[in-house]
Amino acid sequence: MTSLSKEKVMARIDHIMTDERKVDYVLKLFHTMYPYSQRKEGTENDLQNYSRITARPVDRITVPALIIHGTVDADVDFGDGLYAAGAIKGAEHFWVEKGTHLCFWVSPEAEEA
Repeated sequence: MTSLSKEKVMARIDHIMTDERKVDYVLKLFHTMYPYSQRKEGTENDLQNYSRITARPVDRITVPALIIHGTVDADVDFGDGLYAAGAIKGAEHFWVEKGTHLCFWVSPEAEEA
């Protein structure tokens, strides 16, 4: 999901479709999701347990951290990336401008990331 406009989504699709490696990645990713029946029980378990999480104690992380997050990711709120980058001592961050949930792999800035 994304908060990009329809026109920007279409431009992103065009971008992906012109890069054989990105098309290959997306197709392989989709193949890992089907058939859904094999993932359903685990997905439902995750959703139930995620709702119970009230705190994310990332401030206890003591190893080097690089936070990469797309600024228009509608699956994981960008605020989560901001939170992690601010709470983890010494963390570095790379924000993928206009990056969606798959930004690290398929956005125009993927190579830079």
